[in-house]
Amino acid sequence: MKNMIMNFVKDERGVESAEFAVAAVTVAGGTAATFTAIKTNLKDKGDALIQAIEVDAG
Repeated sequence: MKNMIMNFVKDERGVESAEFAVAAVTVAGGTAATFTAIKTNLKDKGDALIQAIEVDAG
């Protein structure tokens, strides 16, 4: 049993995959946050443009 546990602790297969998964989740989270900020900014700009057009029209 001790040998099995020691082999499990020393085995590093899959560690690189876990690191890539953490990096991918971090990138995905950053991308989602960026697109959310861009979407909000574009909506605000669009609303301001529509309001300016409505004021000029009448």
